[in-house]
Amino acid sequence: MGNYHARFLGGKGAERLLPYPVGMKMKKILLILILFLMLLPSHVFGQEMTGSVCIAPVPMTNDRTMTLGNPSGGNRFLNFAVQIDHHPRVPVDHEKSVLMSGLALDEPHLVRISRDGKPFASFRFRFGEYKSKELCLWFKALYETWSLWENTPSAGCKCSR
Repeated sequence: MGNYHARFLGGKGAERLLPYPVGMKMKKILLILILFLMLLPSHVFGQEMTGSVCIAPVPMTNDRTMTLGNPSGGNRFLNFAVQIDHHPRVPVDHEKSVLMSGLALDEPHLVRISRDGKPFASFRFRFGEYKSKELCLWFKALYETWSLWENTPSAGCKCSR
C-alpha cells in the first residue's frame, strides 16, 4: 500500500499521512455536498422561481331571483374552465378550490376562461404586479366577472400548499 501525502495551507511545508489519496477524499466530500444541496428546498437559495394561482370554487346557482343578497340566483349555468398559458385547461369546481402551480414568476401570463366550452374572458398578468407569488382567481356571481387577487383567507381560495 502506497503512502499518500497532502500539503496543507497555512503550515509551512507541513505534511500529513492520509490513508487514501486526496483525490478520493475530495470526490467523497463533493458527492456528499451535491446530495445535500439537491435535498434542500429551493427557497433556501433565495426566492422560488415559480408561483401559483388558486382557483376558488364557483357557487352552484339556484332558481331564486338574482339579487345582491342572492348573487347565485337566476338559474344560470356556471360551468367554467380556466387555462393559463399552455397549461392544460382545468374545470372549475363548485365545491373545492383548484391549484395551478409551476408558473414562472418573471414572465407574463395569459389567463383564458371558458364558459360551457365557449370563450368567456381573458386577461394577462405578471406576478410582479402583486406582493405574493400565491394568487387567487375567483368569480363574482352577481356581476359575472373574474378577479385575480393575492391569496388571502378573505379571497375565498382554499388551496393546500
